[in-house]
Amino acid sequence: MAASWSNAARAGAKQVIACEQNPLVAEAAAENVRLNGYADRVTIIPKRSSDLVVGVDLPRRADILVSEVLSDSLLSENVLEITRHARQALLKPDARLIPYKVGAVAALMGGDRLAPWFSVGSVSGFDLSAFNRFVPNIHPHLFTTRVGEFFSDPMDVFEFDLRQAYRGTESRVLEFITTRPGPCVGVLQWIKLWLDDETVYANPPHPEVRPAAWRHNIFPFPGPILVEAGDRVAVQAGHDDISLYFARAPLNKGG
Repeated sequence: MAASWSNAARAGAKQVIACEQNPLVAEAAAENVRLNGYADRVTIIPKRSSDLVVGVDLPRRADILVSEVLSDSLLSENVLEITRHARQALLKPDARLIPYKVGAVAALMGGDRLAPWFSVGSVSGFDLSAFNRFVPNIHPHLFTTRVGEFFSDPMDVFEFDLRQAYRGTESRVLEFITTRPGPCVGVLQWIKLWLDDETVYANPPHPEVRPAAWRHNIFPFPGPILVEAGDRVAVQAGHDDISLYFARAPLNKGG
């Protein structure tokens, strides 16, 4: 929130209204506004955006919405519903949204260093493979390409234009082509944001850990699969209004 109101005020906005549902955080934010000399232009309201009322909290409908209600898995902070409400109740019809579109990107990931994170075999001579049934469906982590290796090219999977009405649930089968041999662990997912017509942000893994607001999510297969370069791996991908999922799927006949 701090970056949103400070950059808007610094860029010359005549009036900035920011909301924060946690009253303690809102109080600290208001103090920061005063400390930085923007109290005449920036107002912090200790409410959820869905509780704001034009004519009470806002003097008029807003020209621009700058929001960051995005989770590691893109949707679980309810960005679709929050933005829909803002468009209907708080914004002018031609208001700009930053970001105006959000998306999920995915690729196969694996490698000898990553495989033991999601499966166990023999330990000290004991077969512990039965514990593999407890592998979680999703594992958030700030991955690097030193820990895991890309086993396919990235694929843009889902995109949500926040200026339009929500489309409902969706499910599709993706087909990845592997780019290296070895143990493929699962699907790695990260986020992509369209801030304006020229600026797009994404957070794929890098060789080194970088400070980041969002982590990556790996959706592990029931067990690592050994692949060769050029193999086809089918993945079922889907979403509802607050979550994404990826799971291994059977290939089409002839695959």
